Amino acid sequence: MKKLFLFVLLLVLALAFTNAYADGTSALKFAKFNSDNQNKYSVMLDENGGIRNIINNDTNAYSAKLAKRKSNELVNDAIKFLEKNEDLIAGVNVKDLRVENVSTSDNITHILFAHYHKNKKVFESEVAVHINNASEVVMLNNALTPVGKVNSVATTISHDKAMEIAKKHIKCEGERIKTRASNIIYSKNKIAFESIRIELASKEPLGDFVFVINSASGEVIECFDIMFHADAEPEAPKATLGSIYMNHPMKGDVISAPLLNLTDTSKGLVGKWVTAVNEDTTPATLNSTGNFLFDADNTHFDEVNAYYHTNKVHDYFSQFGFTGLDRSFRVVVHYGDKYDNAFFSPMQGIIALGDGNKLNDLAKEESVIYHEYGHAVTNAIVSMPYSSESGAINEAFSDYVASTMTEDPMVGEWAVAKMNRPFIRNMDNKTHYPEDIQNEVHHDSNIYGGALWDLRKAAGAKVTDKIVHFSRNYLKGIKSQKFTDGLNSLLAADKEFFAGKNAETIKKIFAARGINYKPQTSSSSPIIDAVKFEALNGNKEAQKLLVEIENNK
Repeated sequence: MKKLFLFVLLLVLALAFTNAYADGTSALKFAKFNSDNQNKYSVMLDENGGIRNIINNDTNAYSAKLAKRKSNELVNDAIKFLEKNEDLIAGVNVKDLRVENVSTSDNITHILFAHYHKNKKVFESEVAVHINNASEVVMLNNALTPVGKVNSVATTISHDKAMEIAKKHIKCEGERIKTRASNIIYSKNKIAFESIRIELASKEPLGDFVFVINSASGEVIECFDIMFHADAEPEAPKATLGSIYMNHPMKGDVISAPLLNLTDTSKGLVGKWVTAVNEDTTPATLNSTGNFLFDADNTHFDEVNAYYHTNKVHDYFSQFGFTGLDRSFRVVVHYGDKYDNAFFSPMQGIIALGDGNKLNDLAKEESVIYHEYGHAVTNAIVSMPYSSESGAINEAFSDYVASTMTEDPMVGEWAVAKMNRPFIRNMDNKTHYPEDIQNEVHHDSNIYGGALWDLRKAAGAKVTDKIVHFSRNYLKGIKSQKFTDGLNSLLAADKEFFAGKNAETIKKIFAARGINYKPQTSSSSPIIDAVKFEALNGNKEAQKLLVEIENNK
């Protein structure tokens, strides 16, 4: 009878384990890692059972003010951590990782590693280590793709041929900048291909298109647009003055305001942080009093308005020590011919604002400018695919910037007024996950953005602005970030800057939206089941861990 019971138990555990984890060893590897680290970490597994995130539960590790170490020392310590715990990123050799990006926020250094195979970058394969000044890892984000045998071929298509294939694929009519090509490895479902990555900034159709093309066959494996489009449905020294709308035309009249940081007025609205470009005509010139003062219907008014508000949103992000866009950032007004949209182009590094046809002139609405600049900031900090929940979080970040700066949850009121609509989006909403998901980034952003606005109402603008901004750092190294990753990143930023004081408020607000905090510890049932399964199959290490887990209950 005991043998029968044991057989049934093994069978039940095996079935449960197989359904929960495609990689049967990940949970066990985490349990061992956690045991070696005083069980202070939680884990999130991906849909295949691999390790997606490891999160340090010790709030003090994020916020303690420790003696700062040099960046290169912390990078070396992050590498040592990965080498010591290589099992956590099974299938990828740490020697194949290269530092892609290093940034610092207060007490945490965020190190992003890219994956290379024989000196060729592996497409969208990366891992991020977030480490404090005492070299303690507070978070690991893992999006590494193991590379098996690469299907190499004797002859491959040229870069020029790959570019031709890409242009034909989308029926491209003109490039905005020169198309770029690079050799990469594309790996999916344990099948790898020598491939070519194409970056095509197309005029028509408008977009920043990324292609992955099989080097041997010329087959288009991936094609997606990374351009951040707006929702088309929808007492100092005397300063140079400019005519602007402090808010959009529905909220006030034209006023004169100082135009700060101008550096070369002989070339128009050119400044330290902004260059406003008028696509329809030559740059604006100073009037007889040395100012840029124009009526609202003058073509140059939009240059001035765009300059003023882009400079303003740059200064908003400067308060967080953000320097990623510290250059004369180009903003193009009167873009296209009655163009009903606005966008940020990662490939060109510009914002473009259309005159509108069904919509009103987008350069006259400050929230549109703040929104698009928000995309530029997010893009400078973290790579986020512009689709699904990742794209929705990205849109929510931009809506939040616009709304917190204007202290108005409605975005795009002026833009869609001509269509008799009240706004493009309203962050003060009741959307809920998952029933309100429509798989369109602008629509789905209402859920995550609504939660951010709820947090702002609960914790205040000063606290929420800081948490939201720095949460971007903790999204590094995650492939196709989900709402739950966004929640984890907010909690991590709160730990770093506010000692986790807002954690319960954040969790409660997001839970009300259907987004729940899900990390598992060594004592979580799925982890225990995985360890039991291995233990019952004779794994001595698992048997030892099981005893430790039971004794710690």
